[in-house]
Amino acid sequence: MLEWLEQHQLPCFYHQVLHIKCPVCGFQTALILLLKGDFIDSLKIYPALIPILILMALMVSWLIFRKPGWIFIKRVIQFDLTLVFTSYFLRLLF
Repeated sequence: MLEWLEQHQLPCFYHQVLHIKCPVCGFQTALILLLKGDFIDSLKIYPALIPILILMALMVSWLIFRKPGWIFIKRVIQFDLTLVFTSYFLRLLF
């Protein structure tokens, strides 16, 4: 299954048109590496992957059980966005 995912990654429209990486470039590759168990390389490619997956789990939990509180989820969203855009700007600079 992982081989199929590697062969069928979606191209980044933003990267194809503007020739610069978008804030989520690397997400698919990092997810595949994480599924393979390569945690360190996954974090190197896209540092926000784990917090985004945690956020998705929290949001599903909130939709089903209304727990944790929405204020906590908003803080996690703020943290994730800060991490995504910080890593994006650092990637643009270096």
